[in-house]
Amino acid sequence: MRKPYIFLIAMLSIMATSVSNAEEIVATPAKKNAIIVKLGAMTLSETEQTLLGSRATFEENSTSVFDVEYARKFGNNFSYGGEILHYKNAYSIFTQGDVETFVGTANIKKYFDVATYFQPFIGAGIGFSVVDVTGPIEGGAAGFAASASIGAEIPFDYVGIHLEYRYVSSTADGETTDGRRTVDFNVGGSALLAGVAIHF
Repeated sequence: MRKPYIFLIAMLSIMATSVSNAEEIVATPAKKNAIIVKLGAMTLSETEQTLLGSRATFEENSTSVFDVEYARKFGNNFSYGGEILHYKNAYSIFTQGDVETFVGTANIKKYFDVATYFQPFIGAGIGFSVVDVTGPIEGGAAGFAASASIGAEIPFDYVGIHLEYRYVSSTADGETTDGRRTVDFNVGGSALLAGVAIHF
């Protein structure tokens, strides 16, 4: 589990260095805001977990994977914004249930002007996860979340094609609905996302 954190730290270091060395640039009339809607595939990092003292098996492949992001570009090809990622995983512990996860993060990204219509980027974010659990375990949980991403956008005037790999690290802690038992979930994993960016 160390590699994702090393990846995240390395990207944050690269972006921090770029910001510290950046020269003041003149803003261009290009559209700076974007709303990006993405769909894709998500896989959990840990499919075998212990819940309330019993072994639970999670489906590795998530369902209902979608992502909505707002980003605003500023100097030196950076952007900041926020993002919400949703996914759901079935689990079994005697009987079957579902874990529905929302991950919200505040992000910063660094874009690279490789070509007019091809802009790779790296990014990182921090925020929180919220988990709703149904089935043999009923309750909710929340916890800290961190993410790292790498991808590219094919930008046009008003729209763009967005491709992204995103890693999410998060453990959510909560209580059962009766308030008598605590439960922990590792809801981290990897996502491959593709979508459309609307520029304005």
